[in-house]
Amino acid sequence: MVKTRLMDNHYHLLIETEKENLSDCMRVVNANYALYFNKKTKRIGHLWQGRYTSRYITSEQYLYTLIRYIEFNPLEAGMAKKVGEYPYTLASLIFNNQEYKECCQESLLLKQYDIETLSEFLNIEFTEEEKRYLKEQQKRKIKKGANGILLSKIKTLDEHFVEVESKSERNKATILAYKDGYKQVEIAQYLGLSKSHVSKVLKEVEI
Repeated sequence: MVKTRLMDNHYHLLIETEKENLSDCMRVVNANYALYFNKKTKRIGHLWQGRYTSRYITSEQYLYTLIRYIEFNPLEAGMAKKVGEYPYTLASLIFNNQEYKECCQESLLLKQYDIETLSEFLNIEFTEEEKRYLKEQQKRKIKKGANGILLSKIKTLDEHFVEVESKSERNKATILAYKDGYKQVEIAQYLGLSKSHVSKVLKEVEI
């Protein structure tokens, strides 16, 4: 585990995996925490709503921006005034010289950086530019090979349609976006068109 943070109604885990077993890991984590929480609060029933959301981290820039986002989230939520103050984060354990949880002991943050370097890195104000960067990364689709190996990042819909100035260019971009794996409904919603219109464009060529 690289990074962790527990909020009031959700949590974030930044995990490096060597096998395609993330679903098994999340099933165990969610089940065990639900049992712990229900016992502690004397409640019964489901704790989590819906499936967890996961994303591939495809670059070092994405990785380190996400690490900073995880630590700044409690500040933006008004739950802390400075990084490391919110108790349910890895930074809190680091800055307050607390014992690291077993699951965090292999974190690259702990292995590669000293406290002074981490403090300087994490305490730089999280910028609007970084927020925009994360949103763009979250929009990206990922292609995977049959063996599960990551092949390439797919253009966002913004990137597909950014230079479109005519109907013919829009139709070409629509076809390329569909070939990249975007669903007809996703393309239609992005363009403000009906799904039937997008379907008609795609039927005019062999996909």
